[in-house]
Amino acid sequence: MSDDNEGKLQQFMEITGVDDRDLADAILASMNYEVERAVEQHFSGGPSNGAEEDDIAIIEQPHAARATPSPDIEAIVPELLPRARQTYHTAAHIVEQPSSSSIADRTRGRRANGREAARQQSRQNRRRDLVHEDDDSDMDTSAYAYQPDDEDMLAESQQNEYTVPLIPKDYGDIYEAINNFITIFDVRYRNGGISSKPPLNFYHGTLQEAVQQAFDPVGKGVEERRPLALYLHHDRGIASNIFPPKILCSESVSNLLRGQFVLWPWDVTEREHQTQLRDWMSLAGMDEVFGQTVELRARNKDLFPMLLLIIKDKGKLRIGESVFGTDSHELAVQKLMSIVDVYNQIRLANMADDAARKERDRLREEQHQEYEASLAADRARQEARDREIREQQEAEERRVFAEAEEAMRRKNVEKSIPVEPEEKEPNLVHVKFRLPNGEMLLRRFRRTEKLSLLLAFLDVKGFNPEKFKFFNSDFPKKDVSTMDKNGTFETLKWPGREQIFVEEI
Repeated sequence: MSDDNEGKLQQFMEITGVDDRDLADAILASMNYEVERAVEQHFSGGPSNGAEEDDIAIIEQPHAARATPSPDIEAIVPELLPRARQTYHTAAHIVEQPSSSSIADRTRGRRANGREAARQQSRQNRRRDLVHEDDDSDMDTSAYAYQPDDEDMLAESQQNEYTVPLIPKDYGDIYEAINNFITIFDVRYRNGGISSKPPLNFYHGTLQEAVQQAFDPVGKGVEERRPLALYLHHDRGIASNIFPPKILCSESVSNLLRGQFVLWPWDVTEREHQTQLRDWMSLAGMDEVFGQTVELRARNKDLFPMLLLIIKDKGKLRIGESVFGTDSHELAVQKLMSIVDVYNQIRLANMADDAARKERDRLREEQHQEYEASLAADRARQEARDREIREQQEAEERRVFAEAEEAMRRKNVEKSIPVEPEEKEPNLVHVKFRLPNGEMLLRRFRRTEKLSLLLAFLDVKGFNPEKFKFFNSDFPKKDVSTMDKNGTFETLKWPGREQIFVEEI
């Protein structure tokens, strides 16, 4: 921007009181940077946001150059309004006196005249708002009852409206802030809460809790989900005293909000509260929503108060529609109904997705159970095989150990058996053993030797008397293991030659 245009921009902002540099530059550019034409255009279009503050500054100092308004001017405006209006005609007369010292002096008269016309229109609008006839039905915001107004009553109304903020700067916590908002809101716009109109069902909790209540209510299904209505109030919005009582609190709108939405309020009049809202939106995953809100605010601050109708589609939060403070009652209802229809379709799709997901989960669970059952059966079979193998191993170990013990025992028994006598020795007993496998053994015993020696011989050969029986050739045959084992062959009268049949028990 050239130095010349920069000077014109500063001059225009000083004269008109426009604080938004981009807005002032756009107005000047539309007038080819002709300051006088831009000033005329600005004031002929009616007062901008903060016009009443500028009026007071001019009335109190009609001949002085306009100073930058103090940050506290908004707090004292309501108290000065009655006195400002009483002195308006005198101030306007002074302002309209011609002067050629500067463009500011030439344009102050036009400024006062433009503001006078805008103020008269604003008074008529506020007069209609203050004295409209209230019946409990939905109200047509284009038709109000007119009555002669009283300037003191109007000024007092304006003063009372801004005495107590909806949310104080020094609130304790979010719950206290919301409770204060609801209380002051009822006092301002619902006649202290005794209005015959149904109350608004503001959600009493944090923004994160409101988002969860809307889109993922605890213990409830998809069919219970609702869109979120985020009501952003701004006391300096052009419709701050019109939209809440006439649109927001109307029976049809309040019923829609109560039955179809989760309604969460916040006051963005103070910059601190705007910053807090930004932080909370970020925590709630609403960065895109905040970006859209800032875009709306930058486009036109007079859109406030506004009702942001937020939906969640495919896991993403976004603004589906916005009801602005300047919207008519009919348009507000239309926007609310459109979002109800849109979210019903989203909810139906979500319900179908949820049903499909549950079916998939059911099939997955069945497959998982079948898989687990198959695994259990496989584990049982494997355990059985392992147990069988283990038992076989243990049995084999026992067998081997038993055989080793048996071999050791037989070896010890064999050591106790005397050497077989020579064939030429006298008084011998020749015994032939017929084994179970058909083989035969021959063994000579002295007649003086005991029968236990014969049994020990068979034991050493692997025929334990506990597992086998030994029958002689007598008829009927006798089991020699039942005879006196300490008796000798001679005392037992064994013949010189005997045949023993070894049979397994």
